[in-house]
Amino acid sequence: MTGAEKLKQIGRDEGIREGILKGHQEGRQEGRREGHKEVARAMLTKGIDRAIVMQCTGLNERELDELTHWTSTISPAKKAGTLARCRLFMTSKA
Repeated sequence: MTGAEKLKQIGRDEGIREGILKGHQEGRQEGRREGHKEVARAMLTKGIDRAIVMQCTGLNERELDELTHWTSTISPAKKAGTLARCRLFMTSKA
């Protein structure tokens, strides 16, 4: 392998590592966002004021509107599971 080929390979390997790292970071961010949405759903189903839900979760009005539609179509069993996860999330933040 020539020097130029070695440099190409090093650059390629570095690019792959950076891509994997970026993918992991984006995945974690998306997971946190979904967790906030899940908590917000549970809070909304319990009738907690939207302003408090936005403050606690960092979600905006439009995102809550999307969740409101979702919560009106969810089954009671799924609501109960979401609420249980909400309680765990909120106690872990304390």
